[in-house]
Amino acid sequence: MAGLIQDLIQVLEEETLCYKNLLELSKEKTDILVAGDTVALQELTKTEQTMVAKTLRLEKKRDQVIDDIALVLNEDKNSLTISKLLERLKNEEERERLKAVQSEIKNVLEDLKRLNEQNRLLLNQSIDMIDFTLNAIQSTRSFTTNDYSQGGQMQSTNGRSFFDARQ
Repeated sequence: MAGLIQDLIQVLEEETLCYKNLLELSKEKTDILVAGDTVALQELTKTEQTMVAKTLRLEKKRDQVIDDIALVLNEDKNSLTISKLLERLKNEEERERLKAVQSEIKNVLEDLKRLNEQNRLLLNQSIDMIDFTLNAIQSTRSFTTNDYSQGGQMQSTNGRSFFDARQ
C-alpha cells in the first residue's frame, strides 16, 4: 500500500507541475491577447496542446493508481477521494505530503480557472470587435454615386464590395 501512495503522490506532484506550466502559459496568453499578436497566440496554443496532452497522460496514470488503491482498500474507485484516503492513512509523513499536494493542486487549478475565464472574456471582446468592424465595412456597401447618366437623376448602388473597381 505504501508504494501505491508514493506513486499517487508522485503523479499528483507531476500533474501539479503541469498545471503550473499551464498557468504560466495562460498568463502569457493574457499578454498576447491584449497585444493582439495572433502569430504568438498560435505558437502558444501549440505549446499549450502539448502540455494538455502530457496532463491527460498523467491523469490516466493517476486513475490507474487510484484503481489499484481502491482494490487494496476494498473501496469503490469512483467514490474514493483524497480526503477519504487521508483518513485511512496511518503514516503521518505520507498523510502530510498527500495533504500538501492536494492543497497545492487545488490552488493552482483555481488560479488556472480564473485566468482561463479572463482569457475567454478577452477573446470574446476581440471577436466582438472584429464583428463590429466587419459590420461597419459591410454597412457602407450602399452608396450614392455622382453619375448623372440617367437624365440628371442620382443613382443608388448596392454593391457587393466596399471598393468600387469601376472608378
